[in-house]
Amino acid sequence: MSWVKMCWVAIKGHFTSDWKKIDWSRTGLLILLILAVFAALWQYAMPQVRTVTATQFVRVPQIKEAIKIERVRVACPEQGFVALDKKAVAEKLDMPWLQGGDIASAKNDEDNSSREVITPSAEGTQSPVPGRGSDLQVTSTADLPDSDNGYYVVSVVNTDTGITMPVVKEKESPWFQFRNDLGAGIRYGVAMGDGGPRYSGTLYGFWEFLRIKQLHLTGYSEVTTDGVAKIQTDLQWRR
Repeated sequence: MSWVKMCWVAIKGHFTSDWKKIDWSRTGLLILLILAVFAALWQYAMPQVRTVTATQFVRVPQIKEAIKIERVRVACPEQGFVALDKKAVAEKLDMPWLQGGDIASAKNDEDNSSREVITPSAEGTQSPVPGRGSDLQVTSTADLPDSDNGYYVVSVVNTDTGITMPVVKEKESPWFQFRNDLGAGIRYGVAMGDGGPRYSGTLYGFWEFLRIKQLHLTGYSEVTTDGVAKIQTDLQWRR
């Protein structure tokens, strides 16, 4: 008998079609282990790229359903669009690539005869928006609340008043999503028991690798100062 056939016989002996004989705890752990390995391979082959960062303003992708929608030119209101003071925005929000020109320089004269002298953007600054800093204007801002799902943002311009207003909708929870959220920490405190107060500490780490709607599946491990080590699977429901 070849070694391949021997291995198959050994593995086959662990399976049964009788649901009463199934070891559900081991079967569940095996399924979770397979999902964790697959999630790790998925993250390695297709690493998650975070479009939005906490260090600088970046250009975000369009809503997928709106990418192929036809673009048309709409006449600007006669009085022009309402914009924020570029200099103040660039300073307060750390957007140096907006430097150059000002609000008054954005006039719609065909010969540009009344346009002011343009100063280029500061050297070494990269703009997430195509175009010269002098041609860019800030028409609205938005401060979005925390969301694990993300948002769809659409900017709407009122051509009567010239005011731009962003409207926002939170994305739906994904039915199936591989995650790659890592964390580690340390806890220290007092535990009360029959022997009186006892101080102990815990060193722990976790890896969230799968999300199904509001359910989050996480691998969890910890080591305590009492010499106890644990490796567990954590299933959480989050609102």
